[in-house]
Amino acid sequence: EANGDVRAVLRTPWVRRWSLVVVLLMLAWTAVAWQLNTRHYRKRLEDIVQTSTSQALASEVLVEDGLRQGLAQLDGVAHMLARLPVVRRGVAAAGPGRALVDIPVPQLRSALPKRPDLAAVNELLASSYQDLGADLAYVLDDAGNCVASSDAGTADSVIGQHLTDPSFFRQTRLEHGARLFAVGKATGIPGMYFSAPIFDGDRFLGAVVVKRNTPSLASMVGHEGAFVVDSLGVVIMSQDPRLLLEALDGAKVFQLTAQERVARYRSDALPILHIHPWDPVDAPQLRRIDEEAVPQVLVRRHMEREKLDVYVAQRVREVEVMLRERDFNFAML
Repeated sequence: EANGDVRAVLRTPWVRRWSLVVVLLMLAWTAVAWQLNTRHYRKRLEDIVQTSTSQALASEVLVEDGLRQGLAQLDGVAHMLARLPVVRRGVAAAGPGRALVDIPVPQLRSALPKRPDLAAVNELLASSYQDLGADLAYVLDDAGNCVASSDAGTADSVIGQHLTDPSFFRQTRLEHGARLFAVGKATGIPGMYFSAPIFDGDRFLGAVVVKRNTPSLASMVGHEGAFVVDSLGVVIMSQDPRLLLEALDGAKVFQLTAQERVARYRSDALPILHIHPWDPVDAPQLRRIDEEAVPQVLVRRHMEREKLDVYVAQRVREVEVMLRERDFNFAML
């Protein structure tokens, strides 16, 4: 009988109205609590992202300054070597480059170092290239044949090989210097090439080329999360070796022919460096780089003269903790 009385009371209109009011109040409180919690989360996120972005921008300035100085140093090395009389005499002694083009590489590799003027150049390059910050230094004649090198006398010496990219060689001659990132045709090692022309008066004799390999280039990018992209959108320097020779989505490198990509990067199929929003809804300011799980801020600076883009990614590990705290705090409310 008592249970029947309770059920009768629960069926009365005023109880139903109050039950509806309680439900609506609970829903309203839930909505307000979610809004307050979300507002608090977004404010904290904004502060953290702003701090991380400021840190990344400061690091980017340091990376850019160090990179510019490092590149200028290697430019200077190439130009210094090109002005030395011993280098000029050596390349002149090699004779017209067109006379060497059809001679087999092993024959040139054996014959050229025996010429006294070229032997002096080889000795100079071998004794100084490491102190000058290079991994390889060599001299080309006016047809692009390598006539002297810091690796003379080794089994894999580049002497005797035709080592120049036509546009790189032309730019060296006409603009008095050039830079190029490429994978070495002879060595198979990627790196940055710096060149300077050798002139005798107005007559072009050849060029000095200084190379810095990719592992050494990483020292120019002295910040974790920093990487450098060339004018075609390919990563050429990075603290993370996994990013090297990856291309940005939609990069100009994919406008080249397959043959041109192979000539420059030794591969037609370059992997894509995926950069996506980490969470478009909760954290649209943050980025996910490749498969990196931790969200990051990403800043970019263009170096016009060098035709390079410097990127610095700064991990924001606090965001994952904040997301867990947000869900817990909402549940507590």
